[in-house]
Amino acid sequence: MGALINYIRSNWIERRKANLPHDAERRGPKRLNRREVDAMWAKAVQYFSQTVIGHRDGHTKGVKMGDTCTEQQADDWFTLEDVAWAERCVEKAVLPDVVMTDAEFDALVSLTFNIGCAGFQQSTVLKLVNAGSEDEAAYRHAFGMWNKQRGKELAGLTRRRAEEAENFLA
Repeated sequence: MGALINYIRSNWIERRKANLPHDAERRGPKRLNRREVDAMWAKAVQYFSQTVIGHRDGHTKGVKMGDTCTEQQADDWFTLEDVAWAERCVEKAVLPDVVMTDAEFDALVSLTFNIGCAGFQQSTVLKLVNAGSEDEAAYRHAFGMWNKQRGKELAGLTRRRAEEAENFLA
């Protein structure tokens, strides 16, 4: 049984890495001065520990300035723990009789991870999935509706939603 669980987990990790967007690859490295780093750190800890919907006790709890982790640890935390709440949300929101491919599921998890569980539960994307729609244009439009922050359309979010729609429709 343990070998089967390890096999499933390793395949799951590889599938997630292949299908979930990696922001660092998309944006590339940026050099920051010490003041920018300190300000970003304070904002990140405050944001993730207090305001991320459905994920209030992430990896910022107990983290202090100067703490480090390996790239493998960060990948493991992301794929095995941080995304888990979004997966549970998708699993609960999608009707039991809806059959999805791995790519469809991963695209919905990526969307949910970014817009929150409440946003996903109210989304047109979920309504289309649960209705069994095969209308590709409707899916592209529904994913694309989630490209704004504080009412302002952002190119990065537009690109991310287009990628999620393409992954969903693949």
